[in-house]
Amino acid sequence: MRCSREPIAGSDLAWERKPGSSLRRLGALTLAAGLLAACDGGAASHVLLITVDSLRADHLGAYGYARDTSPRMDALARDGTLFERALSSTNWTLPASAALLTGLADSLHGVQDANRALAPGIPTLAEILRNAGFATGAVVSGPLLHPQFGLNRGFDDYLNCMSYLDDDFAPRPDTGPDLNRQSHADVTGPCVVRRAREWLAAHASGPAFLWLHFWDVHYDYQPPPGYAERFDPDYRGELDASGFAHNPEIRPDMDPRDRTHLGALYDGEIAYTDERVGEVLDALDGLGLTRDTLVVLTADHGEAFFEHGHKGHRNGLHAEEVRIPLILRGPGVPVGVRRPGPAHLTDVAPTVLALALGQPRPPPGPGEGRDLRPALADASALEGRWVLSELSVASRQQWALESLGDKVLRDEPSGITRLFDLVADPGEQAGRPAPSPASQRLEALRAQLAVRRRGLPAPMPLHKRPAELEAQLRSLGYVR
Repeated sequence: MRCSREPIAGSDLAWERKPGSSLRRLGALTLAAGLLAACDGGAASHVLLITVDSLRADHLGAYGYARDTSPRMDALARDGTLFERALSSTNWTLPASAALLTGLADSLHGVQDANRALAPGIPTLAEILRNAGFATGAVVSGPLLHPQFGLNRGFDDYLNCMSYLDDDFAPRPDTGPDLNRQSHADVTGPCVVRRAREWLAAHASGPAFLWLHFWDVHYDYQPPPGYAERFDPDYRGELDASGFAHNPEIRPDMDPRDRTHLGALYDGEIAYTDERVGEVLDALDGLGLTRDTLVVLTADHGEAFFEHGHKGHRNGLHAEEVRIPLILRGPGVPVGVRRPGPAHLTDVAPTVLALALGQPRPPPGPGEGRDLRPALADASALEGRWVLSELSVASRQQWALESLGDKVLRDEPSGITRLFDLVADPGEQAGRPAPSPASQRLEALRAQLAVRRRGLPAPMPLHKRPAELEAQLRSLGYVR
């Protein structure tokens, strides 16, 4: 099934565009558009959006990984369309999830630190679909998706799978004092699957939109027995990845054999989560919903294993932390297709709206995601596109602008701007001083976004977080 609409010409980061009315552009995400459906087969009656925390694209078989970590996600890609290069808006969950649900760059939605919540004046994907008559539900795990941050807006049901919190996101009576250990050791996948099955069954008549966020791939890497062994059966060492963020044994100069096993622990978590994703897809089959359901699978960010001296995430904007999978399947999506990209996390909302409501999206302004339907139909539709990643927390201030061939990375504390040749150097190890045109392109975009930011509602300050959320965010290093 192929889209018939012609590709939108030009880049969505077109800095020659004069800054227009930000609120009018934001209003383009409303239901005012009355254009004809552009894809054969009509709109989806159900939308299933799956995000997997900390999932690097290059650890999935569909993206060329040698280990068999992801048979169910790989099959999903074969049944739909995969974007070979997809980038997150940043390298940690909170701003990335806000970008996912609003279609706006981080500096536009403004939720760039854990002391901010999404402003009510910025519409979300769930709000728009609910206004269009969709039932809306989310099943979340992980502290940065707590309702305090405003990402629950528009969801009829916002369901918790963190075992130490109850359905109102308050601590359970049996929650122990070591919240850090409990949260990192928490296994949430079975709960996400159970609640997803229940919600889908209750809304099988549609239309319905369900967002699932799987947490288990996030560190600490403690997969169930048998999963790490699948990828490293000969390991006889004693590496324990508990307390990952502050574990002194997990460091750049760690024993190479232990580092190999660390990758196996991470891959074991992916394999375990892949099976849970498969169970949700099987539930769709069992309810007879597969044919009419648009499935989108992606991640909030990646994960570093010392490629640039860091572990985990929220460190820098190199490929290991911002390159994510993006797979679509369902009505209006070609089968067995791979597209070069570059696609972006902000593209998810406008693309879902276009496919679910059967309405073309207007050309995007700077910092807005774009409707990917032209790229589904035409492999060349995203040629020449540049996409943006940002990091703005405490002393870490970085901007990255990336095309298929080049990447410009600006580090504010050092004042250094570097250019990477992504064809010759896909691992981004050999950056060189950025020439003037590349630097000017990034600076022009930053100026445009600064102008647009002033026309958008400001994020809501969080003066006081619940004690249990504060404790967990502090243990994870998200607040100090």
